[in-house]
Amino acid sequence: MPAPAGELPLSSSPPLLFSCCGFLSHAKTLDAPKTTNSSPQRITEVSSEDGGGGETTGSAAPLASSPLEIGDLLAQSLRRLPALPSSLLRASLVCKSWCGVVSDPRFLRDFQAHHRRPPLLGFFYHYFLGTLGGIRFTPILDPPDRIPDSRFSLRIALGCRILRCHHGRVLISDRCDRSFLVWDPITGDLRRVPFPPKSNSHMAFIDGGIACASTEQGHVHGACHSDPFKVIALGEDRDRYFALVYSSETGAWGDLFSIVRPVTFMIVCPTCPSTMLGNSICMLLIIKEKLAVLEVDWVRQNIAIIDIPSDAFVLDPFISDHIMVTPTSAGGLSLVVIKDCSANVWKRASSNGDGDARWNLLHTVELRNLLSLVPTENPLTLKILGVNEDDNVMFRSKDTGAVFIVNPESKKIKQFTLKLSYYDYYPFASFYTPPQVPRIYPQCPDA
Repeated sequence: MPAPAGELPLSSSPPLLFSCCGFLSHAKTLDAPKTTNSSPQRITEVSSEDGGGGETTGSAAPLASSPLEIGDLLAQSLRRLPALPSSLLRASLVCKSWCGVVSDPRFLRDFQAHHRRPPLLGFFYHYFLGTLGGIRFTPILDPPDRIPDSRFSLRIALGCRILRCHHGRVLISDRCDRSFLVWDPITGDLRRVPFPPKSNSHMAFIDGGIACASTEQGHVHGACHSDPFKVIALGEDRDRYFALVYSSETGAWGDLFSIVRPVTFMIVCPTCPSTMLGNSICMLLIIKEKLAVLEVDWVRQNIAIIDIPSDAFVLDPFISDHIMVTPTSAGGLSLVVIKDCSANVWKRASSNGDGDARWNLLHTVELRNLLSLVPTENPLTLKILGVNEDDNVMFRSKDTGAVFIVNPESKKIKQFTLKLSYYDYYPFASFYTPPQVPRIYPQCPDA
């Protein structure tokens, strides 16, 4: 039977009896399940005051559910709605009781815990026009979940650049003002964190990370608007790489920890996005004709340099577009390398503790046929955009601008209708419900 007008079909929910305003659980007469050779039976409840003369026709009548049980069942069903922007908004329009459930902060926590990871909403990029600059948003979802690009925007100075999006926040480096900007696009909250003081004139900050610092049991990242956060600053000077961690709870930077740079000439890949893997930031280093991973663990306050096997890559001027450090399902390191429209997935097997590691070629994902890529004279037609919150690698076709996501382990691919231009894009994932829900609640129709 199709869902009544105004209701959302809950195909993934358990079979529950409900009306627009709530469950039909207080009725004294219920329809029993249909049998093969007879029409529906009527089960009539008959009570007796003395407790001994009561009878029931058919089997024993079911006990009526309490309002608390009804609310729990409704919440269990509604939390199975997709974690998309329109889901809870549309559910809130059904009736007052539904609106009350989806507006309850406890339900929102359970809803996020059920889905575990937030959806990818779109991409941020920075643009500059003359002396003006800003951050713009490109939505990736289709209607009715598509968020207007004007919903998330921020004016920034010319010396600013996006470092990453993580746990529902955007980290921006402002070199002119020597500070980090921590921006929550959902709430509009913007905080400025001054760079750590320099101990010498050769210190330079080259990258950074942002992470939620909530210690609440069962907390799910992706809607961490009022939760404390940490900023990780990664830098270098003449003879070392170093890092410091800022806590929003203390309002101060912690102690510096570092690793000595090798004697050989080494530079950080300037355009290759670093990756946040658990409690670590991983970025690529070029050591003469070799590649390595600089791994910064801000919880253990440890920095390591991990060599990459020479047969895993071909060093060329576009290497930063075609290689990315990614996490494995077990929490380890893997490497995705684009070569001739194929993705080679390397997995780090072991480490002896001093940075040396053994890498194995896990498998190769053939992308040209799967994605119907247009043949071109240049085989390097794909650019890696980054890793999203689901640990999937995002690519963009340089020929068509098409965006698609690949899971390096399962080889599952999802392609979007979105077309991106030549900007550097930063994927943004967050739980998000349009702000109309709290305004609608007082106007919900009575149950």
